[in-house]
Amino acid sequence: MNKLERAIRRTIDNDDLPFIGDINVSCQMKQISKMEVEKFFTKEELENKKIIYQGSHQVELLHKFRNIRTALASNKTGNVVLVTSLAPSYGTSHFTRNLAAVTSFDSTKTSLLIDCNIDRPSVSHTFELSDRLGVLNYVVDESIAIDDVIHCSGIKRYRCIPAGNLTDGCEEYFTHPRFKELLVGLKNRYNDRNIFIDAPPILTSADTRILLEVCDQVIVVIPSGKVNTAEMHAVEKVIPKEKFKGVVLNEYMR
Repeated sequence: MNKLERAIRRTIDNDDLPFIGDINVSCQMKQISKMEVEKFFTKEELENKKIIYQGSHQVELLHKFRNIRTALASNKTGNVVLVTSLAPSYGTSHFTRNLAAVTSFDSTKTSLLIDCNIDRPSVSHTFELSDRLGVLNYVVDESIAIDDVIHCSGIKRYRCIPAGNLTDGCEEYFTHPRFKELLVGLKNRYNDRNIFIDAPPILTSADTRILLEVCDQVIVVIPSGKVNTAEMHAVEKVIPKEKFKGVVLNEYMR
C-alpha cells in the first residue's frame, strides 16, 4: 500500500449495492440531464488542480478511490459523508474533492461537495467560485435560497457549496437552525445525490463535533506514520461507532 491509495483500514460492510428501480433511475437521469455546467475544466486544468478524472493516467489511484466509493455506497446508512482529520494540512480537502469527483463518474448519481472548513476554506479557490455565495451566507441571510449557494464545479454531475465570504467568525454557524435546514433539504432533495462535507480537524474543532450530528458516515484522513495510538483512541471516542467508516492513510500532503 502506498500514497493516498492506502485502503480504508476499518472493516466496512460489503453488502451488495442498493437496488434502484427503473422508474427512479429514469427520473434521476432527467434531473441530471438538466444540470447545466457553466464551464467544463479540461483534463490539463484538472491535473493542475490535483483532481482525478475518468481516463486519468493515475490508474491505481483511480481504482482505490472507486473502491472507497463502492464501500461507502454499499453501507446503506445514508448519503452524507463527513471527511475530517486529526490536524490541519493532512490532505482532507484534497481527498474529499477527489472522492466526490469519482462518485460523479456514475451517470445515475451526482456529487455535492460542501466546504465546512470555514477557517481554511478551499472549495472557492479550487473551483474558481470566489465571488459566489456559500454556507455562511445562507445561514445568516434568510433571503438566500438553497439554490443560490449550489454552484457548478466545472465537472459533470458535480456541484459545490463554498464556505462563503463572511468575515465575522463570532457566530456558531453550525448550530444555527438554518444550517440544519440546509443539510436536511439537501439530503432529502434527490435520492441520487451523494453529499460530502469537508470538515475541520476533529480533535481540535468544535465545529466538527457539531457536524457529526448531521452526517451519516465519517472518514478520517491521517498522515502515514505521524499519528499515535492515543490520538486514534481519542478519535474513536468522539465519533459514533455506527458512523465511523474508516481511516485513510495519506503519505503525501496536499
